[in-house]
Amino acid sequence: MNSPTLKKFRNIALIIVGLGTLGSIGFGYKLYSDLSGCPYGDACSAMYEQMTSYGKYVDLGFMISIIIALIGVALLAIWLVVFLLDRAKQDRVAMTPEQIELRVAEKEYTRAVKEAEKTYKATIKGLEKEVKQAEKAVSAANQMGQRKLAKFHAAALYEDRIETPQGTASFDAGAIQTEASPNGNLNIKTEDFQSLIEGKPEQFEKAREFSSKLQTALSDWPKIKEDKRQAISKATTELEEAKRNQETGAADAEAILSKVKTDTSRVDSARSAMTGNFSRTVEQEMP
Repeated sequence: MNSPTLKKFRNIALIIVGLGTLGSIGFGYKLYSDLSGCPYGDACSAMYEQMTSYGKYVDLGFMISIIIALIGVALLAIWLVVFLLDRAKQDRVAMTPEQIELRVAEKEYTRAVKEAEKTYKATIKGLEKEVKQAEKAVSAANQMGQRKLAKFHAAALYEDRIETPQGTASFDAGAIQTEASPNGNLNIKTEDFQSLIEGKPEQFEKAREFSSKLQTALSDWPKIKEDKRQAISKATTELEEAKRNQETGAADAEAILSKVKTDTSRVDSARSAMTGNFSRTVEQEMP
């Protein structure tokens, strides 16, 4: 039996097993669901066909499905035996040195292509990972200077700005003055707006602490701003380099894979040797 016929036989057997198994599960579940609540046990099973108008069809379908599945299993067993016998027969057939070389060359070529494809995929994945990491670094650099430092009622202090109900003042926009009153209020004055954050007398220390943190943040901002600028510049440069590496690396990896796929010299030589040997044999047998 040739290889295509064996494959077709196997596929038919698998289909038969699948259909039989699915039928057995379907009809079996129906039987179980119908009889699971029966208080009379086996008596219900014996009277199932009389209990329901479709009982005999369910029973018959269940039995036929089991038989079909068993037939499929038997066919698979036959296929396996024939397959193993055919393989053993092929192994017993004496091979010429040219045939052995061709088989080895084909296996080596297949293995080399698989390894090259695996290396190619790993290279592409690694290059994509480097780009994603560089993109995250750029995003993180742009987020610098936005950390929240303090809050006093409706006023929120960040590394690069202060937010109030009356407006938001960036530390780059100009001077910001704050004053904590004994009654717990906090006065914030910028070049664009003035905000009064009302508090309570017992909150005077919190208002004064917030005011102190604001002045510290104002003095720290120039250094943070410069660090952010350098971080963005560095991360952007690294991202551009990662993208260039991705482009060139992908091209190099594709070239290597293509070279491996097109290098069939050993296989071609082995086939030529077989063809030449066959021609010589035919010439020798001719009168």
